[in-house]
Parts: sequence; structure tokens; C-alpha cells
Amino acid sequence: MPRYYIDVDGGEQPVHDSIGAEHACSDTARRHAIHTVTSLAQSVLMASDVTDCDARDFTVKITSETGEPIYEALLSFRGGPIGAVP
Repeated sequence: MPRYYIDVDGGEQPVHDSIGAEHACSDTARRHAIHTVTSLAQSVLMASDVTDCDARDFTVKITSETGEPIYEALLSFRGGPIGAVP
């Protein structure tokens, strides 16, 4: 099976995948990448010690075992209070 590398960036410390994982095809690698970036976003946004999460971008990039970029996605979160804040 082909090996794919999934790099993620949550805005603080980018993580470069130097090990990779085998997937049956690029579509299963894409699904894994989407799961990875959404899980990262949830962890970061829900962390009790993170207070600056009103604007945060999360990216994921997949490269093939030959180093060819094959997929990239951006998950963007924007939020903030509406009206007066007590």
C-alpha cells in the first residue's frame, strides 16, 4: 500500500509527519487528514487554558511517498461575543 504523510498546523507548533501511514488510496488518506485536523481543532478550541481562540486557522497537507503534494485543506474558526459582555 502507498504511504502518505500528513502535516498539520494549528497556529502554534506545526507538526511535520516524518513517519507517514499506509492507506489503500489517496481518498482514505484524505479522510484521515480531515479527521486529524478536525480533532486538532476541537482539542485546541476546547482547551481550558487557551483564551485567544476567537480567530484560529488549522491546516492539513498530504504528500505522497514520492514527496508530491496531493491534498491541502484549511479549517478556519472565527468567533466572539455579541453585544455587551458581563
